[in-house]
Amino acid sequence: TPQQSGNFTLDAPVFSGDIITASNRRSSFLSFAQTKPVSVRGDEISLTVKAKPTHYPNQDAWLPSELLSLHQEWQANDSSFKNSSFKVGEPITRTITLTAVGLAKEQLPEIIMPHTQGLKIYPDQEQLHTSLTKERLVSHKVQSFALVPNYAGEFTLPEISITWFNTITNKTQYATLPAQIITVEAGEASLTNQTSPTITTETQLPQQTASPALATTPMVNVEQKESMLTWLFLSLWLLTMLAWLLHIRYLQRNTNKSSANKNNQQTNVNHYLALLSACKRNDASQALSLILPWLNSLLSHKNIEINTIALAESQVNDQSFATALNDLQQHLYGKSAVVGAASWQGDTLLASIQKLNKKKQATKNSDENFSLNP
Repeated sequence: TPQQSGNFTLDAPVFSGDIITASNRRSSFLSFAQTKPVSVRGDEISLTVKAKPTHYPNQDAWLPSELLSLHQEWQANDSSFKNSSFKVGEPITRTITLTAVGLAKEQLPEIIMPHTQGLKIYPDQEQLHTSLTKERLVSHKVQSFALVPNYAGEFTLPEISITWFNTITNKTQYATLPAQIITVEAGEASLTNQTSPTITTETQLPQQTASPALATTPMVNVEQKESMLTWLFLSLWLLTMLAWLLHIRYLQRNTNKSSANKNNQQTNVNHYLALLSACKRNDASQALSLILPWLNSLLSHKNIEINTIALAESQVNDQSFATALNDLQQHLYGKSAVVGAASWQGDTLLASIQKLNKKKQATKNSDENFSLNP
């Protein structure tokens, strides 16, 4: 690989060794072959290396090649990108291949995918290949990216362009992947309405039965005092019934609230224990599937439905928890997903989950103690 321009001479190759010669003696088991020393010298080769053109962009890598191209593929199981259906939270695999003729694999530049708002991008380990085809050195660089959308909508992937110099036409050219628009649909978790139906309990007023003491009997002379007492007793009876109905409604409301709280606490405990178990078993897929149900139970008092990892990080606002989540997703969708990579360890996520659950329990106990003060 020339490092500078100018005229160069490649020294002639020299071979020195021994060759086996024919022997006039009869062959026998103990006889040794006769050899003769030889020395062969090849021809010198003169080369002229051209200088790098002045109009070539200085900020770009110098890539002199007969042919350089970019090619992309989407989802190993999708034959057509236009017919693909992407969901929120599901990784999208984009594989980009760079092919160059006349360049070694070490000379190929890095393939960089620009950042897109709303998408998390996890690059996989690049793969390099070199082969000889019709006395031409052909090198390939294959780079895969896992794209994880945070929400539904349309996302524009910026153009990817690599500058190279065509040694046949002596012109600067560009290998380009045009800007791409992908459409992401809402996942099942976002479409499911998790609000529970409101149970309305109707309490019917008991039929009023006429009390013998309050029954009026026709009398010839009804005194005004007796009439006032009758209305007084009737009013007291109605007030008593009203107080009794209010008390019944109060008890029912508290019973429903207590039952809902117990159900939420039980659900939270179940999700919490299952999540701890997944972390201890180093089960990355199970742990990721339990993160959102556990947080929805833990933060049920906020009346916020958490259906994406990005929303979970913003609601929790804990650096250790965010770091553990990023490591988990990196293992599932990024470099850790490569065959032969180290397995995921759930110790970091386990510690952050225990800390958040303990903090929530301490806050709850302090609120209860404060409410008991006179």
